[in-house]
Amino acid sequence: MSGLTKLLESKRAWTAIIAFLVCVAVEVFNVPEDTAESIGGMVATLAITLIGGITVSDLGMALKGKKTK
Repeated sequence: MSGLTKLLESKRAWTAIIAFLVCVAVEVFNVPEDTAESIGGMVATLAITLIGGITVSDLGMALKGKKTK
């Protein structure tokens, strides 16, 4: 159960889940293909950038010894 709790507290996991849900919503609501491609590309870019930024921040905090979790 500790692994699931740790996953649910992860900003990176929530970013990936929300990005996935946005892509599913685009498909479910029948968004036109050119708009869907634009939304998908933008969501993927934002999610990758955010996850990368969080990772770099966590690494910096860990190297300074300030990371508590």
